[in-house]
Amino acid sequence: MIAMEFTSKFIHLIEGSASGSSVNVQRTMSLPVPERSIRNGYIRNATEIASVVQEAIIDNSLRKPVVISVDSTALKIKQAELPYETKERALLFMKRELGDLIAEEPYVIDYLIHRIFKRGKTKYMHCTMFAIPRDLLIEYSNLCKGLGLKVKRIDVLSEIVTKQLEIKYPKLKDKQKDKQKEGEENILLAEQSSSAGIKLWAGLYYEKIKLFTNGIDGKVFSKTIMLEGLESTSERTKTEEETDKERIMLYINEVKKFIEFQADISPNYQIEQIEVFGEHQRLEEISSLIKENAKKPTTIMQQPRQIRGVSTESYAKYMGAIGSLVRRQ
Repeated sequence: MIAMEFTSKFIHLIEGSASGSSVNVQRTMSLPVPERSIRNGYIRNATEIASVVQEAIIDNSLRKPVVISVDSTALKIKQAELPYETKERALLFMKRELGDLIAEEPYVIDYLIHRIFKRGKTKYMHCTMFAIPRDLLIEYSNLCKGLGLKVKRIDVLSEIVTKQLEIKYPKLKDKQKDKQKEGEENILLAEQSSSAGIKLWAGLYYEKIKLFTNGIDGKVFSKTIMLEGLESTSERTKTEEETDKERIMLYINEVKKFIEFQADISPNYQIEQIEVFGEHQRLEEISSLIKENAKKPTTIMQQPRQIRGVSTESYAKYMGAIGSLVRRQ
């Protein structure tokens, strides 16, 4: 199977096989994206993108079903506890829950169930709801159709990362889950943090930084910050080195601000460690700089034992593509 993660800078492509939460990677490659061909997840130049992917397919004989990882601030994601119903009724509940978030343009709504539990005699589900712009899905579906590739599914980067964090730091056992009742969120968080620790995971991309933590309510909380517009303005054109230096400072500042935010929300549970991943080519160096400035132990994210065939460095880079092959347990 082929998995592709599309960013503004690269198309990260892997060839691999999957069984449940286990993935075996056979081949990896990063295809440069022509400038401004992808912006905030949307394909702005379909001809250029198709040409890049087509060349890789021909050169490497890649004619297999594909799974795709996409990300955009236009995606709407929300966790909720809702009555456990048929999918048709569940989607009606979700449309109401998402409300004004999806009022501006046509969205496709889907969800993933994390657990099912009873409250009194009524069954409920804790789930993550996704509202994906219909136009975004059509762009990637048409791209693959034009290339003769069969799309098995299109996945969301935030959910892809969360799935892999749950492999590394397993969810609570059923007996522990049964202890959870209304008003016991702090107990749940304390049980989870005692085994996994409170962590911050930082995804460093050229267009954005994605931040995740298990230190808000015991679940994985995520935030995306687009870097465009945060850079300083200058009358002269900045060199590539100057631009990258400024980007790295933005990474560091956003990590520090997020740590302060987490401490304000959950003052009893401080972030103990930071792990970085993403496509930036200087992850090791940036990891050291974050450690120095944020005053927290910082390392490159290690792959779960179930992910085979890649080094730690490659896993951090191709995490978005690899994770799209992972199935929830």
